[in-house]
Amino acid sequence: MIYWRIVKLSIILPVYNEAGSLKTLCREIKEQLAAISFEYEIIAINDGSTDGSREILEQIAKEDKSFRVLHLSKNYGQTA
Repeated sequence: MIYWRIVKLSIILPVYNEAGSLKTLCREIKEQLAAISFEYEIIAINDGSTDGSREILEQIAKEDKSFRVLHLSKNYGQTA
């Protein structure tokens, strides 16, 4: 069975080698979103990080259903 949520807010979070600050950033975003009364999602786009960001993002997504992750195979950079 597929369950679809109606999401009213999507936050796109670009990530490239941010392992040192990811947990804090995600916690602070969630704290601010706690004040809203509608469904939201956070979509992290991992742009080929090589510093452990991938593993941290996967852990956050595992613990939080509103958090999604897309991993790019390599660093495409801002203009790609």
